[in-house]
Amino acid sequence: MKKIDLLQKLRDGWKLLVRSVCQHPTELVMLVYAAIVLGINKNLYGTSWMCPCILAPFLVTAAYTLSFYRQKSKLWNLLYFVPLLLFVSSSFISSLADWLEQWCWSVTYDVMIVVAALWLFIRHFKMGNTAYVQRNISMVNSGVMATFVSGILFLLYVLIQVSMEMIFGWDFHDELIEKVAYFVFIVILPMLFFACEDVEREFSLGKFWKNVLLWVLTPALLIYTAILYIYSAKVLFTWTLPEGSVSVMIFIFCLTAMGAQMLLQFCDKNPFGWFYRHFSWFALPLLVLFWVGVARRISDYGLTENRYYLILCGLLMTA
Repeated sequence: MKKIDLLQKLRDGWKLLVRSVCQHPTELVMLVYAAIVLGINKNLYGTSWMCPCILAPFLVTAAYTLSFYRQKSKLWNLLYFVPLLLFVSSSFISSLADWLEQWCWSVTYDVMIVVAALWLFIRHFKMGNTAYVQRNISMVNSGVMATFVSGILFLLYVLIQVSMEMIFGWDFHDELIEKVAYFVFIVILPMLFFACEDVEREFSLGKFWKNVLLWVLTPALLIYTAILYIYSAKVLFTWTLPEGSVSVMIFIFCLTAMGAQMLLQFCDKNPFGWFYRHFSWFALPLLVLFWVGVARRISDYGLTENRYYLILCGLLMTA
């Protein structure tokens, strides 16, 4: 019986993957191109044909966002192919190559990739609170599932190749595993993610995670709030400026607390509801401490590229 269920699940998974390929052709073409180019020249040096690879994370994100509107009208369907047009045309702009080559190794590029990933969460902002949380948690779950399956596929390939080398004495190319890794994690992983996301699922928080949320994470947040308040009192009474690193601590604290507040919508009982309902007020003095810490860091060491991003994160958190 279990064998039949497993085979059925494999068939269902294959159907979902085929359906994803049919629904996301633009994303597939860009991902395959990026995997091939990285397999040939992983350092992306030199010519303009590597330009699309550098732009791929952003153009794939744009195409994936537009794919949900394809059925609305012919105009939306045409707009869906615009990222692919930009992708192809970038390879013919030779003057773009040098600038993109420098940009892709900068901190700015890494930050923009994070922004592109965050956009996938923000794009559902028109939904109600519960539906918004459901959608985004489902998306995280899809990402975890796609990563897990891709990792298993890659591990199986590595085991097969190593076994053939040991048993039959076959000599595989040294870089073959690396090329397969590019294909699995650049092409298969995103397409599996799209396949999972194309199927709507209802999310529910398990009993274990409810207990972790209510009786581990929330008490830890309360203790951390008390610690930050005590530190704020010390700053106030001793009239000393806070350490700059406190700003990062407060940002992570607020981000974690807001995430916990979202997940609490799936808990039947919430003994700490008073904390989350008034969290904005609890966080207000800490926001003041955050900005004083940022000002201290800038006054001591000046403005750097990383501190620009800290200011940006602070503005988003404050809003």
